[in-house]
Amino acid sequence: MKKYPEFQIQQALHSVCYASSVEEARRKFKDNISLLADWRIIYATDEASGPFGFPRQKFSDRGFVSTLLRGESVWILDKESVMSEARVNYVGGGSVFLDSNAASFIRKIAYVESISPEMDSVREDFYRIFSAEDLGRLNSYLYLCEAQKTWDDKTRRRCKETIAAVYALSLDEDPLGQGWPERFRAIHKPDAETFAEAWFEKFTDTLRAGLSEVIEQHAAAAECMILRTKIIQHSSPASPEAKMEELLKFMNDELRIFMLRELIVCADILFHTNKTNLSKKLNSILSQKDPLHTVNNCAWDLFFLRMIDSLSNPKYLPGINFCLDRLITFDEDIIDVMCLTELRAMAIHLGSNRAFPFYNNDLVEWLVDLIGHKRMARFSESLQEDAFNLRADLRSPEKVRMILEQDRQRLLQLATELKV
Repeated sequence: MKKYPEFQIQQALHSVCYASSVEEARRKFKDNISLLADWRIIYATDEASGPFGFPRQKFSDRGFVSTLLRGESVWILDKESVMSEARVNYVGGGSVFLDSNAASFIRKIAYVESISPEMDSVREDFYRIFSAEDLGRLNSYLYLCEAQKTWDDKTRRRCKETIAAVYALSLDEDPLGQGWPERFRAIHKPDAETFAEAWFEKFTDTLRAGLSEVIEQHAAAAECMILRTKIIQHSSPASPEAKMEELLKFMNDELRIFMLRELIVCADILFHTNKTNLSKKLNSILSQKDPLHTVNNCAWDLFFLRMIDSLSNPKYLPGINFCLDRLITFDEDIIDVMCLTELRAMAIHLGSNRAFPFYNNDLVEWLVDLIGHKRMARFSESLQEDAFNLRADLRSPEKVRMILEQDRQRLLQLATELKV
C-alpha cells in the first residue's frame, strides 16, 4: 500500500485546530513546526479578542450574512507568527458571495423597471446593512457555479444580467441607494454589460477546461451521502445508532471520502433531531412527486458551502495573507446548515490552493456521543493511517458516479413500494 505523508500532516493540523485556546494552538503548532512549515491556520474563537473580527447578521425577514466560522474573531497561526516574539502583521481579504436568491434580487432591482414594494424593501435592507465597499465587491461566482446545472439560453441570459448588475454596484457612488436602479439603466448598463459578457465568456471557458467536471464530482458525492442516508433510514427498523454506523461504513468502504459537513446533516436526518429545514424537507421524501429532484437540490445546498471552503486559499490574491469570505443568503436550508456545521478553523496550504475545514465538533468526540463507545471502537480503525492510505488508493470519481446512479434507482424503488 502506498504511504501518504498527508496523514501525519492531517494529525498535526487536527491537534492545532482542536486546541482549547489560541495559546495552546500556538504551542501545538510550534511542536509540529517541521510538518506545518508550509501551512497557515485561521483559528476562530468565541470571544472578540482576536485581531480580526467578522460579523454574523440577520437582516430583513429572511436575509443572513456570515462567514462559515464560529465565534466573533480569528487568530492567524503560521511558522512566522508562532516563532516570532514580535507582532506579525497580516492582510486579510475575502469575497462577499451571493447565493442564487440574493443574486436574483440584485438582477431584478437593476433590470425590472417597476419593482414591487417587497423588492424595494430588499434593496433598502441591502443598502442599510452593507457598506458601499462591501456592495462594490459582491461576488457572483458561486451563483454561476450553481446556475450551470441548467445551462440553457434563459439561464445564460440571466447570468449575464446578474453579473452586469452586481458589477455596476462598483461603478456608483451610492450603490443600491435611492435612484440606483434608474442610474443603472441610464448610465451604467452599457459598461456593465460589456464587462459581464467578457466575464461570462471567461467563466464558460473555465467550465469547459474542467471546472464543470469538478463541480459535478463534488456535488455527486454530497448527493450520494443523502441518498444512502434515506435508503438506510427506510430500509431497516434498526436503531438510529446502528443506522449511523452503517452510514459510516458506507462512507469509508464505498465512497472512500470523509465528508463531515454532510455527515453532520445526515445524522440530523437519521436521529430525527430536525435541527435543519433541509432535514425536515427530506423527512417525507418517499411520498413526494419527484424525490430525486429534492435530494439533488439538498445536495447542492451542501456543495454550495463546500465551494466556499475550497475558495478560502488566497494563493492567487497578491498581497492577501488570508480570506474571511462571507455569504449572503436568503435560503433557510443553507442558513440552518451554516449554523449547524460551523468551522472551528481553516487550514491553508501556502504552496498550493488547498484549504481544509475543521468543524466546531471534534469528529471522534462527536461520534462517541452519537453512537457510543462500543460502535466507535469498531469504527476507529477507519481513522488510522492504513485506512487513510487505502481510501486514497481506491478513491474514484467513476465509483462515485456508479453509486449515485444505483442509489437513485434504489430510492425510487423504495418510493414505489411505499405507494403500493
